[in-house]
Amino acid sequence: VKVTVSATDNVGVLRVDFYADDIYVATDFAAPYAFNWQTIKLFGGLHTLTAYAYDAIGNRGVADISVNLVK
Repeated sequence: VKVTVSATDNVGVLRVDFYADDIYVATDFAAPYAFNWQTIKLFGGLHTLTAYAYDAIGNRGVADISVNLVK
């Protein structure tokens, strides 16, 4: 599943780190910030995706989403 997020900052976004269920899965350094979420081995049910965006001066923004994976 392709997961894409938008991240903006007045200083500029350097990277976005992605986590699935609190496990690091990917980093993207250019917009559109995205990764391919490998769901084949996951159980159905609720999962949490988290994106951490970092800017050039060390600030961090975070966004979470809950996903109900149906198998």
